[in-house]
Amino acid sequence: MAALIAPGAPIMVVYLPSSNTSSLPAGVRKIEIDVLGEDALVYALQDINIVLYSSMQEVAGLMPNSLIGDEGVSGEYGFIKAMSRTTVKLFVPSDLGLRYGEEGRLIPFIKPKEDLQQAVREAGIPMTVVLIGDFAEYTLSIYAMGIDLKGNRLVYTANAAFEKAMVTSELSTRDYVAAAYLSIFAANPVSDIQNWVISLSELAPTGEEIAAVMKQKHGAEPKVVTRSL
Repeated sequence: MAALIAPGAPIMVVYLPSSNTSSLPAGVRKIEIDVLGEDALVYALQDINIVLYSSMQEVAGLMPNSLIGDEGVSGEYGFIKAMSRTTVKLFVPSDLGLRYGEEGRLIPFIKPKEDLQQAVREAGIPMTVVLIGDFAEYTLSIYAMGIDLKGNRLVYTANAAFEKAMVTSELSTRDYVAAAYLSIFAANPVSDIQNWVISLSELAPTGEEIAAVMKQKHGAEPKVVTRSL
């Protein structure tokens, strides 16, 4: 939020009664709303071109790849109903994750985000999704991702040794995404960025580069298993 406000981009903050807006500069226009109050939302969104849905505060239990906790996704549905009655030109949902396809709908915290984006499409609202890949801290700690940092083991699937993996660091995510939002949404005509999927790449190591780091950490080559698709 601060990254968009600082250069003087025309911003209006629509916030919940429970939100803390004390950090917003005095000159920023803001409106308190109930996301289930459709008429009030329609009024608040008049003359708004882009709706960026995010949290204004730290969210306890923030799930990987989202600007809000996964339990907050339901609040976005109120905006979908309201936006269909306005001239909003672009909606940017909170999800920052990867594309998981139909299999992703089987994962409890991914399904609501996939369902939400489908609802936006069905409502005919232009939508652009920003993807950041996986958090490095998450990817390197979950063996299901093929990387066992503690056990010095790697699983390559198909050509993973040479393919780049999109990852970002939890420590820099907020500043990194904020800078990207500024360069994308405050510097381009809305018509040029409608209905895009934009991938941000902070770090893009190959499987071999990850293996080299693991060797450096453990002083020994990692045990590598290669699987075909």
